[in-house]
Amino acid sequence: MRIFRLLIFLAFISCSVIDRGDYTHYEGFKVYMKGVHNIDLEQNTSNQYYYLIMANEFCVCTKLNLENIKENLQPLGKNLTVVLIGEVSEELKQNYVNDLSRLVHIIYDENREIYQYRTAIGKPIFIHTYGAQLEYGKIVNDPDVNLIADYVTKIIK
Repeated sequence: MRIFRLLIFLAFISCSVIDRGDYTHYEGFKVYMKGVHNIDLEQNTSNQYYYLIMANEFCVCTKLNLENIKENLQPLGKNLTVVLIGEVSEELKQNYVNDLSRLVHIIYDENREIYQYRTAIGKPIFIHTYGAQLEYGKIVNDPDVNLIADYVTKIIK
């Protein structure tokens, strides 16, 4: 009977653990942010959010993720930093970036220096930190864009 109770207790604890997402390259991301953008995540003292997006006007995922920020993530304000990787086209600037830059913090990696670091960049990545700790990290496949909006909605409430 004790073993049965212990198993139920362990199952309950494992179900109540906060989902940290699937991002396993946070250390590489911290090194990248400090080395390329001079942002030391170890100095964070509050909730911060980062959305790494490839700036490709011909890629559906770029527009999908920028639209998600525009529609759902604006309440994060300047605590959200969007990292645009690659050269940003005039079309992306006019339709997304210029408006977003008034609401969230945007930084650029036009030379794609991120590829020199272990960050697992390939798809967009959403990262939530509190202080220097990773709270949540998600590699954002196209169907997962709504998961980011859902995650942020839960945090804001």
